[in-house]
Amino acid sequence: MIQYACAKCGAMLESPRSLAGQQDKCPLCGHVCIVPSAKPRVALILGLAGLCAVLVAAAAIVLWFSLRGRETGQVASYSSGLTQIAESPRVSEDPPAPRAPQPPSPSPVAPPPPKEADWRRDLNQFSIELAAIVREAKIPTESELMNQFREKIVFTGKDGRPMYVIDETPSDPLQSQLSKKFHGAEVEWTGTVTNWGEVRKTGEILLWVKIPDVNGLPKGASLTDVLIYLPKDSLRFKDFSGGEIVSFTAKLERKKSASVHNLNVPEGVDPVHPFFGVGQERGKVEFEVGPIDAQSIKIVSKGKNK
Repeated sequence: MIQYACAKCGAMLESPRSLAGQQDKCPLCGHVCIVPSAKPRVALILGLAGLCAVLVAAAAIVLWFSLRGRETGQVASYSSGLTQIAESPRVSEDPPAPRAPQPPSPSPVAPPPPKEADWRRDLNQFSIELAAIVREAKIPTESELMNQFREKIVFTGKDGRPMYVIDETPSDPLQSQLSKKFHGAEVEWTGTVTNWGEVRKTGEILLWVKIPDVNGLPKGASLTDVLIYLPKDSLRFKDFSGGEIVSFTAKLERKKSASVHNLNVPEGVDPVHPFFGVGQERGKVEFEVGPIDAQSIKIVSKGKNK
């Protein structure tokens, strides 16, 4: 396969070598690109051949000195360019004394298993569990995002260029792991409100609650927010000013037919999901929870302007 960048949107593309010098269409923006010709890697082949020759010569020298030392009954040791000859140690003809029987060593005590319910009651522990899956996962490349996802949703910026991609079906191994671990869980979390809004058509209040940061995430990966819809007649828009500490209960199931800032959130996407960056956001992946319906909510601590 030949890899190259789309001349219009900058997405990384792959085309068969048989299409070198011909036209191929970008699956992301539809631009017709000219597939570049593949260049032979002569320098790489010559470099590998030279390296093999050096390794063979070094092995021959080591073997020659080893055989010479065996013939003379001496052992040659080399350190810092100096040769030191030492007599081979004599082997005792007396049989070794029998060893006394040793008492059996005590069996190691296994640590207690982690409590499965911890992350369901602690948002900090949830971020640790989520980060553990992210560290072990393979982040797909831009070409894999565009070619392997069976049903994908592409989010564009103000200039119309693609920025993020969501896999609408669990065909991605990372999304499958997240679904298996978290889908359908009943949670009781406490966190800080970073943003809030109101859906004009329905009058619903929605909150963004910060997922705590975790060290050691792969390059470009980040944890963002939990997006929750408040129960009707619970709290009002004017109750928030930012920075409130809220405690809420919810079930990790995708809210159906949700509308966030006039963006239709598709049904069927699991509530814990990654946004894969493409184009100018290439190499980034953001992990979000939601939107989900809160079953109950209360303000534990007032915001900065209350």
